[in-house]
Amino acid sequence: MTPDPSNPKSHKTLRKIWKKLRADVRRRPEQMKLPQHILERVERLHSYHQRSKVIASGARPAPPEDPALRPAEFRVFKECPKIALPTSLLDAPGGAITLLSAGQDALPDSFRAPPQDLKTLASWLYYAAGETARMNGTKRVYSRALPDPEAMSAVEIYVAAFAIEGLDPGLYHFCPREFALRQLRKGTGALLQIRKGRPDLEFLKILPAALLVSGCYARSVWRWGRRGYRALLTDVGQMVQNLTLAGAGVGVQTMARLRLNDLTMRDLIGLAPEEPPATAEAVHAMVAWADPATKPIELPPGAGAPAMTPIARARLSETLPMSDEVGVELLYVHQDCAAPGVAVQQIRPPLTELCPLPATHLAAPISVDKEPSGGLPVRQVLMDRKPAPKLMKRAIARPDLLALNRVAMRGGSYFPMFPEGPHLATVRPFWIVQDVSGIERGLWYYHPPKDAWHLLSTGQYRREAKYIAGDRDTFGDAPAVCVLTANLHTLMTQGGPDTYRLAHLEAGIAGQRIYLAASSLGLACNVAPDFYDEDARAFFGLNKTGWEALGVIAVGYRA
Repeated sequence: MTPDPSNPKSHKTLRKIWKKLRADVRRRPEQMKLPQHILERVERLHSYHQRSKVIASGARPAPPEDPALRPAEFRVFKECPKIALPTSLLDAPGGAITLLSAGQDALPDSFRAPPQDLKTLASWLYYAAGETARMNGTKRVYSRALPDPEAMSAVEIYVAAFAIEGLDPGLYHFCPREFALRQLRKGTGALLQIRKGRPDLEFLKILPAALLVSGCYARSVWRWGRRGYRALLTDVGQMVQNLTLAGAGVGVQTMARLRLNDLTMRDLIGLAPEEPPATAEAVHAMVAWADPATKPIELPPGAGAPAMTPIARARLSETLPMSDEVGVELLYVHQDCAAPGVAVQQIRPPLTELCPLPATHLAAPISVDKEPSGGLPVRQVLMDRKPAPKLMKRAIARPDLLALNRVAMRGGSYFPMFPEGPHLATVRPFWIVQDVSGIERGLWYYHPPKDAWHLLSTGQYRREAKYIAGDRDTFGDAPAVCVLTANLHTLMTQGGPDTYRLAHLEAGIAGQRIYLAASSLGLACNVAPDFYDEDARAFFGLNKTGWEALGVIAVGYRA
């Protein structure tokens, strides 16, 4: 009989299995002490994380029923000049699995380094973040290339154009609904502001453009309440991965960064010093067009960043749920993550090599015969955006699970995280394998740094998978369920408070890679953003460690 996760006493067997695991984790010494004022920020973030958790006896976050309270899905700067984007797009025929695994290098030379013009930019933006329409009965439904059943992604994209043919240098906002750019700032000011005080960003002046990915608090708070900051970061991570894959698909070389100067970015996109939650947002990442510019921008000698005046923006929501108090709280949470003052600027080993298992735990003999390749084309994967509310109780093939896991977990990380190998820096996956041909049913852990699988317990855990995913039937039906985790305690106490933000961004990146790889293989995914945090930790024996669950994803065939 398998343990019932709703009854803590029934975890006795699993607790015995992982008793040594927990003791081993507790014994690991901390390698670095941060200043007290930084540790106070860490403690506040830890407290926020605990308050944001969904417990089985409580109500899951739900949007208000009144449609009038629903925030606008897209920000539109109506007072700013509008530049329509071309609708004739470049093709993206490369296999998504291959590009997720090998990047732009997998493309033939004829598809690489496309013209640095509006058509290429439009293709990149459309595949990554554009909107497609489909008919659901008599109703036209719009969706984007994100696994968001509510079509309420927190993401906004800004284009800092430096040297794109047909587009004047400046800062632009991309609106998917209009499929157009709105010019917010003219001239070289955007480049000068981005690199202000950042000599490491000098290279931007020789590139065509950089895309800035921000998250809006109003949408995320409306949908997820206090959990909204975590959901916002996941949305941004998903979009970073979309931009990376879509860029590779159209032949654009990309370079992603997950840490920027928060105050500089606020000024750049025109936020007021005391921006209210209903209009507030924060830039969390940059994806640069990394091919050398054909005609690099010319900067006046000794030019400095001009004064950045606020830019008027309409409220996305007239009334935030749970009052504006929650939105203000999340603004302070972000400040604790992103404020300067920590000497740790890069996340490197041993923080990027963390493992929840004892060093003595033996790996299982599962190996991938060859690197994942092929799959459906990028264009098809990114444009086929139907949600998958239900999955079938039907087995998936062993090579498919291994392939999507490998491209998700061994697809590299982004600045400021520098693992020694081509793997994720902070996120580690547990898998509940329920019906995968050639892999034993049970609980598995995959360790990305060593590309190794570990069998933790055999048996059928459909009931438990359903339960920890917020009591959703689909997760009990799915042949495989992935639970993404990170050791937030060790990361924050040794790497600083911003590792909280980075780990959630990386969870979004990993989850989106699973989603994209599964789509390329003809599979589908279902995401449970409001899973039962503590039950998920307890189920895998992590409840007395610093490891936290950051995401739950089901994989299978669309029902």
